[in-house]
Amino acid sequence: MTKDADEERDDEAREDEDEEREEETEAPADDADDDDDADADDEDADDEDADDEDDDDDDEDDDEPYEPPARVRRGPPARARRKQQSSSTRNIVLFVVLVGGLALAFGVLGSRGAGMPGAAKPKWKIGQTVTVELTLVTTDYKDLACAMKDEVKGHYCAFESDNKRRSKGADARKDPQVLQPYTTVDNIQLIASGVWTSEEMKKKLEKENWERPSPRFSAKCRYKVEGLARGAKIQWGPGKGWIPANGWYVGHIESCKLGG
Repeated sequence: MTKDADEERDDEAREDEDEEREEETEAPADDADDDDDADADDEDADDEDADDEDDDDDDEDDDEPYEPPARVRRGPPARARRKQQSSSTRNIVLFVVLVGGLALAFGVLGSRGAGMPGAAKPKWKIGQTVTVELTLVTTDYKDLACAMKDEVKGHYCAFESDNKRRSKGADARKDPQVLQPYTTVDNIQLIASGVWTSEEMKKKLEKENWERPSPRFSAKCRYKVEGLARGAKIQWGPGKGWIPANGWYVGHIESCKLGG
């Protein structure tokens, strides 16, 4: 009995030792599992933090206003530029032509205003003598001319028709019967003879420096109305166009007094 009891105790002791060894062996494994679980938890936490940061960044991006990308401005194509340049050049040319035409028109009519619609028309009677103030330059005696086939009370134009001179001489400085067109300071157009044969006008021409003619001046004259022009034309200078002068008063200058 004693031997059997001892053997049983020894078996129990060995079994206890085996159990202890198994427990010791399982303990490190459990610790390792715990460590792995902790590491996994840490990684999950890191991932969650990263996700939170990404979410925060996304939120910040959403808060910023959207700015569309800047558009690159491109000039017009070459054809369009050439068309624009051509149009600009054409406009400049038209402007120059227009200004030149107006300047020419004013140059021709500037001091005369002759033969144009709207020129002042007085209400004189045939046989009436009136005072007129003519605007003149000394070269007018040879530059101004009229064309009319018929004579008026013995007074006649240097031309019978356009560019066809009358057979007899027509020097307004010497012949008091030669008719010429004139304009008054108040823009009345008329045809008159005897301007340059009046005493004061003779003296004016005799003293003139023909290399440097005097500037424009005026003269107050006594003008006797003797008729109306029929089929007449006037010319303000050699080579200039002929302008119709039908209905203009025709008369003779009896005397003149120099003005300004």
